[in-house]
Amino acid sequence: PPFRGAAPATNIVAYAPGTDGGSEELVVLGAHYDSIPKYGHAPGAEDNGSGVAALLAIMKAFKASGVRTKENVAFVAFAGEEPGLLGSEAYASSLLSTKSMMEKCLPSVPGNASASSFLGFSSRRSKDSFKAIVMDEVGWQSPALKTPTVNLEAYDWTGEVMEQLAHASADHNGDSLTVVHSNNPFGSDHMSFLNRRIPAVLTINGDDEAYPFYHTSGDEISQVTGSLVAKVAKMDMGGLLRLAGLEAA
Repeated sequence: PPFRGAAPATNIVAYAPGTDGGSEELVVLGAHYDSIPKYGHAPGAEDNGSGVAALLAIMKAFKASGVRTKENVAFVAFAGEEPGLLGSEAYASSLLSTKSMMEKCLPSVPGNASASSFLGFSSRRSKDSFKAIVMDEVGWQSPALKTPTVNLEAYDWTGEVMEQLAHASADHNGDSLTVVHSNNPFGSDHMSFLNRRIPAVLTINGDDEAYPFYHTSGDEISQVTGSLVAKVAKMDMGGLLRLAGLEAA
């Protein structure tokens, strides 16, 4: 039955340390895993099961391929996006904390070293050290659009992240995915980063505001186009590897 009241919410985070042991750079790839209905049940297939599916597919490919990046990578399933970006707010805030997130998440490491020094982070970090890609509603193919389309939402000062995603889509999807740029971001977990001047881009399906089952019990798997999710996942993984510096095999 629908749940009402308060309950704990937890971000789920996986880290892939980079090969540059002294680097403080971190590239975040995330998607929120909660859903909400206006009434009734909240299956949340498009919002945001599609984003979580893309996140898991990218993580699986990242591990299976054995790729290594120069910079550190974090894969994050955010809690509490629907009530107000709660999980991403907590996570983005922790990045700029005087006590690094590694100290919080990994309090014990070999040799009595601090987690931050063990993984190459200093105790105080700059917003310039971070970049983020967020996936939300990436599977609905709008009938109003002739081709599969993804919107990249960010401010104009996040140009590098936007550009690398566009280049990655061109490399991996060619003309099969239309990429639209928007400098009017709002409403999803990327804002938790942007509001702290951390470069972040939201990847979201084209014409997302027209989705007829938004926050309803009709947001079911039948509304999700798997091939569109796959195209967005290819773009986002490619962008992630570009930003984090793919190591040569």
